[in-house]
Order: sequence, then structure tokens, then C-alpha cells
Amino acid sequence: MDKTEFLTIYPTFESLDVVKQTLPSVIAENKRNDARLIVNDSSERGRDDKWQYLMDLNRENDFFLLLSTNLSMAHARNMCLQVGQELYAPDYICMIEDDHGFNRGLIPELVTAM
Repeated sequence: MDKTEFLTIYPTFESLDVVKQTLPSVIAENKRNDARLIVNDSSERGRDDKWQYLMDLNRENDFFLLLSTNLSMAHARNMCLQVGQELYAPDYICMIEDDHGFNRGLIPELVTAM
């Protein structure tokens, strides 16, 4: 287990252009704070391009990537939550939508607020 204080869960479905706008900021903020990130994608349309983008973005293993067949968003979140708890035993978990990014300093502010 790789214990962490903060885990972000980022499920996504299609919308490659949106993910290109938001996911890099989420990765950067997690790296700055030694937090962990799980990304799940179960796209159907444009799957090859989306998965290639995610794998290229993760070439330095900055996040745990799950690529799957189509799942409901609730099922994807629950699967990521279970994986995250088993892998990282986080103190705090933040589940976001794929059209949300992180501003610099957000994770420490969230921890303080929680």
C-alpha cells in the first residue's frame, strides 16, 4: 500500500477536448501535494484517441489509470473508490467531474476545510 493523505478520483466518459483542458491541472496539483490520483475512462466513441491521450499523459505513472468498457458513472466512481481505498488508504477523498480542474493550492485548502 502507498498511503496518502489525499486521493482524487477523476472518472471520465468521452469528451476528449474537455479532459485535455482539465486533467493536466488535476495531475499537477496532485503531484505538488504528494497526493494520489485515479483516472477511469470508459468511453465508447473516440475510445482509441482518448485512451492514447491518457496513456501518453501517464507515461511517467503520475496516476493510476483504469480503462474499461462502458460503465455507469456511479459504477465507475464506486470501483475507483474501492481501488483507491485498497491502494492508498487515503485520509481524504475528492471525487470530481471530468469538466473540473484544480487551481494551484486547492488540495491544502480542501484538507483544511475538511
